[in-house]
Amino acid sequence: IFLNQNLEKLVSERTKALAASIYKYQRIFEVSRDMILVSLKDGTILDINPAGLKILGFDKSETISEGKKFQSFFENPRDWQHLKKKIENHGFTSNHEMTLKCRDGSTKRTLVTSVLEKGGNLSNDIIHFLVKDIEQRKMMEQQLIQADKIASIGELSSGIAHEINNPLGIILGYTQLLLRTEDPGSEKYHDLKIIEKHVQTCKSIVEDLLIFARSSKPSQDVIKLNKVLEDVALFIQHHSKLEKTEIIRDYDQSLPPMLLDEKKIRQVIMNLIMNATHAVGEKGIIGISTRYYPDNNQVAIEVRDTGHGIDQKNLPRIFDPFFTTKPTGEGTGLGLSVSYGIIKNHGGNIFVKSELGKG
Repeated sequence: IFLNQNLEKLVSERTKALAASIYKYQRIFEVSRDMILVSLKDGTILDINPAGLKILGFDKSETISEGKKFQSFFENPRDWQHLKKKIENHGFTSNHEMTLKCRDGSTKRTLVTSVLEKGGNLSNDIIHFLVKDIEQRKMMEQQLIQADKIASIGELSSGIAHEINNPLGIILGYTQLLLRTEDPGSEKYHDLKIIEKHVQTCKSIVEDLLIFARSSKPSQDVIKLNKVLEDVALFIQHHSKLEKTEIIRDYDQSLPPMLLDEKKIRQVIMNLIMNATHAVGEKGIIGISTRYYPDNNQVAIEVRDTGHGIDQKNLPRIFDPFFTTKPTGEGTGLGLSVSYGIIKNHGGNIFVKSELGKG
């Protein structure tokens, strides 16, 4: 009897300890901010936690279809082959940077750590994955690199712009003096007008360079951002050939009045919408939207288009001064650089998302 009672007590204690252990690890699985995923050796998903579902673009109430393989979420199929080979050779991997493809087609950069747990036979082997979402961190790193690059080029640009501005002013002044004495129908008058036109273009570029180089604090005007966007959109519609281009507005009416430099913000919006019109060409859709996030007191402006999109290799360079994919004479490559500087001086951030053929 004593042995039975002692055994029952021991079993009861072990059962409670096991239940507590299961609960503890279940809580870790459920509340972890990182993806925890368990799969068979061939990648078939056995279990995934709520954070994993969120990273891949699923709602908490949804489940991944039975038989779905983890490698189907890898942007580059070769990444899975490389990862699997490392797991087979070493039994684990640590912090491998991989790009995952989410349910909606967007991508996220992640750090993947994995451990192989061997079963009785090869078919019972399972892999435990821990996946960290580092997309925001990567974007911040790119922003810091961009800020350093912009600051360095800004100092150089400022010096060059001041040196060029004076001789340009003299050339323009003498050209306009000569124009006064010439017959408007003469060939010489026509030649002088060409000189004047190109000097004006150069002066415009120099002005953009100076705006880009200056890090002066923006003035503060109380403005209604939705109205500013609508004014710019209407102006572009009336002065550009957009007969076959549809501009869709989606303004958040809860936006409060904002303290912004209206002239500079107009310049940014004008630049973004004009870039969109060039991207869609003769026919397409341009979307302009605003969103207010009262929790962190931030406002987002989004300009999107259905144009030709941007090649992935060019995405990291589009805010670089003088970088342009437009033909010679159609762009200076300063528009987005200036816009970047204006938004950063307002304490904001500017980002781009694009795929070739998707706008």
